[in-house]
Amino acid sequence: TVGLILLFAAALVLTNVVVSGQIERQCQEQIQGDLRDLKSTAEIYTRQLLVTNRLNNEEEGFREAAEEVLDQLISSGQERVAAYTPAGELITSTQSGLFEDGYDEDYRIALGGQSAFTLIHGRGSTLTVRFSCPMVIEGKTVGMLRFDQDYSQWWRQWEGISRLVLLVTLIVFALTLLIMLGIARALLRPVLLLSRHSTRVSREIEQGDWSAQAEVLAPPRNLQAAAGRRDELGQLADNYLRMLEALRRQLERIGEDRDRIRDLYREKQDFFNNATHELKTPLTTISGYAELIGKNGGRDPELLQKGARHIEEESRRLHALVVNLLEMSDRTEKEAPKSCDFSALVRSAAEGMEPKARRYGCRFELRIEDNVCLTGRPDRLRELAVNLLDNAIKYGEPSGAIGVQLNREPDGFLCFAVTNGGPGMTEQQLEQVFSPFYRAASSRERGSAGLGLSICRKITEEHGGTITAQSVPGVSTVFTVRLPLTDNGMEGKEEHR
Repeated sequence: TVGLILLFAAALVLTNVVVSGQIERQCQEQIQGDLRDLKSTAEIYTRQLLVTNRLNNEEEGFREAAEEVLDQLISSGQERVAAYTPAGELITSTQSGLFEDGYDEDYRIALGGQSAFTLIHGRGSTLTVRFSCPMVIEGKTVGMLRFDQDYSQWWRQWEGISRLVLLVTLIVFALTLLIMLGIARALLRPVLLLSRHSTRVSREIEQGDWSAQAEVLAPPRNLQAAAGRRDELGQLADNYLRMLEALRRQLERIGEDRDRIRDLYREKQDFFNNATHELKTPLTTISGYAELIGKNGGRDPELLQKGARHIEEESRRLHALVVNLLEMSDRTEKEAPKSCDFSALVRSAAEGMEPKARRYGCRFELRIEDNVCLTGRPDRLRELAVNLLDNAIKYGEPSGAIGVQLNREPDGFLCFAVTNGGPGMTEQQLEQVFSPFYRAASSRERGSAGLGLSICRKITEEHGGTITAQSVPGVSTVFTVRLPLTDNGMEGKEEHR
């Protein structure tokens, strides 16, 4: 389009220059013809007056007849005329001060024996012609006449013709350009559509916006219509649509493979994270009680019996966990939920984590309501409680109290809260505290990967609940879990026993 416009603009300018030049040449030729007639008439008047007055054909005769020659010219309509000697000396003129404005080129040429004229363009499309011609009588130059002719009316007519030609040319060129652009656009419309659509497809694929690619790769209706043409452009559009369909199917397969790989990776990470914590929890209890029994040396029968019982329970759970991991690592079905006493689970978790709490000089302050039951997976719920207690021990204030509270709420939910003192967390840290591998502060234990709270959130969501964190820097941090209750609490309690 730009190329066509530039081409037509150049052609329009060239045409206008040629036409304007031709009109100007015709104008000058017409003026020259009129001036030749004027010179011939002036020579006839001069010759007649010299003969009538019996004057010689010399400069003296022309001096005597000059005024009569000007009178004859005035009577023929020439009101601005001056007579000069062959040397250029003014003899007489029809008006005083005539030809004193400096336009003397024609005058200087006429002194050399040749007729000449000067075109003077003024304001308002005016044109004045200065014409100087030697008076040659019988081969002798007897004098010179200089005329001041007004050709403004002629010039306006010529300008009008020039403008009309320019307007007609402009209209013809504009109509021709529009017709050519319309024809070119109709012919090249499939190419334009292919260019725009292919650019859009390329941009979306480069950006990797998979959600938008399905819409972008849909065949446009205009291209489908162009594919029906029986020419090379129609064949090009048809081939492009076939390529687009093949690309769309390929991208769909790539998208499915990508989603499947992401799901596999996510399942692998979840399996690894859960397995690590499941193995770590019983080992913590076993090592804690083994350390206490070793320090006590068996002098406390109650502690020995209690420790042996917990070590046996955790060893069995650890053995069962390892067997399940080895034999059923690819099992996709989850254990069916059942009613369980969450109060007993929390007390058992606190009792199991007590040796670790003592190691760091901490103590649990339990305010647990009895027979708080819900439907869920007991192992996962116990892992939830253990992780929250373990987190409070590792990141809480040394030698401080850890508050553990469990109670029913009127809206049919239970509220399980774990509170610990210590440095606390900022607003920015609270926003990321449940993200995997995030640790707001340094732990007292090496090897902590920062997965405990993210697992707690996942367990809570699996049971239809929510978990939140609140903290006052330098004072305390509270993790609160809300889970839906089971209607029959006693049934859950009996089953748990």
